[in-house]
Amino acid sequence: MKIILKAFVDNLGDAGDIVDVANGYANNYLIPQNLAMRATKGAVADAEALRRSRLKREAVEIADAEEVKKGLEGRTLVITATAGEDGTLYGSVGKRDVAEAVVSTTGVQVDHKKIVLDRALKEVGQHEVGVKLHREVIATVIVDIVADEIIESGDLESALEDADNDTETPEVPAVDADADEAEVDAAVAASADA
Repeated sequence: MKIILKAFVDNLGDAGDIVDVANGYANNYLIPQNLAMRATKGAVADAEALRRSRLKREAVEIADAEEVKKGLEGRTLVITATAGEDGTLYGSVGKRDVAEAVVSTTGVQVDHKKIVLDRALKEVGQHEVGVKLHREVIATVIVDIVADEIIESGDLESALEDADNDTETPEVPAVDADADEAEVDAAVAASADA
């Protein structure tokens, strides 16, 4: 089935492109999701107008992305994390952490989904990470993971023991109920006399 794409679809094309796809793909996904329309004679003329407007819009988006890329390219983002003696992190630095570092360091709003990272970073040091500003423009930043606290292997065991000891319930001193009642009665009597 010939269809005209209304928006960018991965591995298929962009708005205004006329493509041939399986009937089921067009009828069950692309058309209901408003990503495409059937390629009728009248719609083909509309496709050319759609393609021209997309090219103009995309040129502006790419220019804006290139401008942002100049500000981001090669920047070093410092992220602190707790690490062991060997530089292995207790936890990891993921896409959200990198996106937050980009925002706090540069002020550029970046969605964590636009961070190009195969897997979470788990070691202290410098790592190159991509930031996808447009599907054709990717800026590379340096993520410098610094240990804010280095826990030595012996310290880890003692820290865990201290945490266990802190969670124990403290001893409550025994209370003499008769003595407390006498004090209350004396206070009530004193206030009544006044």
